Amino acid sequence: MSIMASQRQNRVAVAQIMKAIPHLLSKNALRNLFKFLVSQGCQDETESVKNQFMETAKVIIRVQGKKSSEDANDILEILEAFLKDKQKIDELGKNQAVILVSHLANFLEA
Repeated sequence: MSIMASQRQNRVAVAQIMKAIPHLLSKNALRNLFKFLVSQGCQDETESVKNQFMETAKVIIRVQGKKSSEDANDILEILEAFLKDKQKIDELGKNQAVILVSHLANFLEA
């Protein structure tokens, strides 16, 4: 197995672990995790890794959104800040953030 393949598998494994533990993390740890997912994980250059991190972000939205609308609003703030930061975002990143916002909409209060 090449080093690149090994690194890719490690990143996929990290995403899978993150997907399994959101209910175990404090609110602050979840915010930091979600910031990482949006700014780095979902921006990975490898499609399979990027997809795993997107799925992890969706799981966190679902878990936190079901807990409270306050948690959903916290996630929305992270996504809005990401979308406003023009230096860190490309078109694909913007599209992925919008997908996450649409997923989050199910849990926001009107």
